[in-house]
Amino acid sequence: MSVVLSELPKTALFSFWARVADAQAEKPVLNDRYAVSIAEAMESEVGRIIVPDTIAAGSCMRAKVFDEFLQKSLLSASSVAVVEIGPGLDCRYERLNPVVSQWIDVDFPEIIELRKRFMSTGRGERSFVASETTDPSVWRKKIRNNEALIVIAQGVLQYWNPGEVSRLFRTAAYASEDSRMIFDSMAPPLVRMNNKKNEKERICPDYQWSVWNTENIGAGQDFNIRIIEEKNFMDMDSSARKHMPFMDRMIYGAPFIRNFYRMTLADLSQKPDYCGQDWGETGRSELTMATRSSFSPYSP
Repeated sequence: MSVVLSELPKTALFSFWARVADAQAEKPVLNDRYAVSIAEAMESEVGRIIVPDTIAAGSCMRAKVFDEFLQKSLLSASSVAVVEIGPGLDCRYERLNPVVSQWIDVDFPEIIELRKRFMSTGRGERSFVASETTDPSVWRKKIRNNEALIVIAQGVLQYWNPGEVSRLFRTAAYASEDSRMIFDSMAPPLVRMNNKKNEKERICPDYQWSVWNTENIGAGQDFNIRIIEEKNFMDMDSSARKHMPFMDRMIYGAPFIRNFYRMTLADLSQKPDYCGQDWGETGRSELTMATRSSFSPYSP
């Protein structure tokens, strides 16, 4: 192995090998063929791990929903910048081959080193940014004035503190007049349960951020959030759900618990009418209400 990953970047290995195993299964959920094509070379770099069934099923189901949310958002927007925060070793760009004005991957330096070697550069619109994922200024300056924006944060925000999460939403909201975010989140009881389990297993760093209701993320903040679509695992079709371990299907099927974990497509295009303020990393000194998004499939 020639690349040594620290604790948080190691979480990228779980989802990568989960996608490889899924694609080699008889009836895959995601069928990430690109992951399979680089699996041998990746094994020589970072090693192969056996992923627990619970993590494997959830990882591929989550990626499938995120892919669907992104494809829906790209249907009618003519000029879109996609920023993927902490993609790890995900091959979303390779899976979907999207038509975008630019695609920006932001991750830890050791992960970006691997991505530059094993991921495609696309048609020249793709860039790789090695940085702390919690610093939105590193990608904000790359967004052009006429671009719609989609920020993807898959399996990332749980590890951030609430202030870092708010800063990401705020930056995404004011980086473009037409902004969306695709993200996942957990309710507080699920975060506590996972952290308690993690005390013994140390599979990943502890989670820090949780929210009961995603519609309230913008409450008391200087940005607005409108939920376009939201799914949990049990909202997926039966062919995908059957890959989940039996006990997970029972737990997440319970009415009170099923929304403890959810995947969300949100619109951030409506801004509060705050004018004449300096928004720092947003680069905007005056902000006005944007009342209609150019993403026509979901515009009101």
